[in-house]
Amino acid sequence: LERVTTLIQSNLGKSKLTSLQCSDIESFPELLQIVASELVESAFKAESKEHVSCCGCGLALVFRGISTAGADSTSVSKIGITVDKAIAEWSTKRSKYETSALFETVTNRAPGSSARFLLLPLLTATKDARTAFLKCESFRLLSTIYSNKHSPDEPDYAATKQHLASSRGQSMEAFRYSLKDDVMKKTKSLRVVLKTLEEFIASIVVSTSAGLTDDNTVGQLEGIKLQLLEHAAKNGQALKNSIQKCTKAIEAKVAAIKDAIEKEKVEHKKSIKSPTKSPPKKSPKKKKKGKKK
Repeated sequence: LERVTTLIQSNLGKSKLTSLQCSDIESFPELLQIVASELVESAFKAESKEHVSCCGCGLALVFRGISTAGADSTSVSKIGITVDKAIAEWSTKRSKYETSALFETVTNRAPGSSARFLLLPLLTATKDARTAFLKCESFRLLSTIYSNKHSPDEPDYAATKQHLASSRGQSMEAFRYSLKDDVMKKTKSLRVVLKTLEEFIASIVVSTSAGLTDDNTVGQLEGIKLQLLEHAAKNGQALKNSIQKCTKAIEAKVAAIKDAIEKEKVEHKKSIKSPTKSPPKKSPKKKKKGKKK
């Protein structure tokens, strides 16, 4: 096991897959599905955290393989279902504590893919997990996803950015739910939520393109701010600094979004008032008739 772990973590786990070749490229996506299922199954049966982390390295490699191979939507969907089931089982059923290392390794080794495959099921886990500890673990993993930096060189860069933007509403709903969840009322649990909230706010891209900024985002953020102020009144000094950081971050982000929306409206009005005019056609020059000799 030690040799296999070293091979995957040190060699295969760090490869970019560009140099790897598959003899039957058409069956490659199906092969990735099988490997993903077996890695998840092995992680849940593992007896050590090292074994689970090894499975996580392999799963991260599978995710990178999906991006490199250009797998179709059906293959991606099937792997997504496998991950959804794994997170649901980990968060709602009795499983070993070490199992969380599977998802932690993936978020660290495959930042783009973890946002696409782990984000939504982890948001569900923040609500449905059976204990406050597992809910906090879900938030801790989400914090890593939100804080990950994404490079335009990544093969799934555009898909990752779009997925983070489109799931923003679900993220804010999860925070609002947790801030009023009785299970998460303890100071220790709230600190984890607030830390993740900081990372989430920082990850919001203020842009007027592709509907990335809207009034709904502003309303949700302001609603979260009101909940934070309520907690500040109840908890006194215990969470004062963390709440202040989050409220200030919300105020700055809301101001930036509103400014972007106003600029977009102004630009839109300008484009209506002064439509682009096509240059007038030049009439052909008449040849001057020469004097007859």
